[in-house]
Amino acid sequence: MAQLVNQGDVAMVAASNHATWRLAQARDLARSTGAPRYAAIQQRHSYLEARHLRGLVTDALQLPVTPELVDYARDQDDLTVLGYSPLLGGAYTRRDRILPPDYDTADASRRLNTLQDVAAELGATPNQVVLAWMLQGDPPILPVLGVSTVDQLGEALQSVAIELAPEQQALLDT
Repeated sequence: MAQLVNQGDVAMVAASNHATWRLAQARDLARSTGAPRYAAIQQRHSYLEARHLRGLVTDALQLPVTPELVDYARDQDDLTVLGYSPLLGGAYTRRDRILPPDYDTADASRRLNTLQDVAAELGATPNQVVLAWMLQGDPPILPVLGVSTVDQLGEALQSVAIELAPEQQALLDT
């Protein structure tokens, strides 16, 4: 990978679905050898907390953003965190979509109610609030999304203009 970066064939290297300790180890090794370090890490991430974070890994191929990764990334100026599947396949806004089993947890209803309340305060959709919450976190987690329609793309792009008040961000965080 270092050779591809040095040749200009690849702009940067990144990882996906890696444990934080492996990412840190790889970045340390790259630093010690002068090789390009991973510049980004992509993990599964959404507003609802997955069972993964409670040690009940049901799909070891899709690792979530963990508190450990957030702490690590906060101290790394040259590392970007990307979160894929942030909108849970439409489960935040579409009544015909149920929560994925890993996200249907005991506190999901409470968190969904909080999300609905903040969305109503802002005149935004729950999807937009989820994306704004990710972008305004510390560190920011950049959403990686796929859309099926131009309307979905427009809705997602509008989330960039949403400003969460500090108390709204804190409420969503807790």
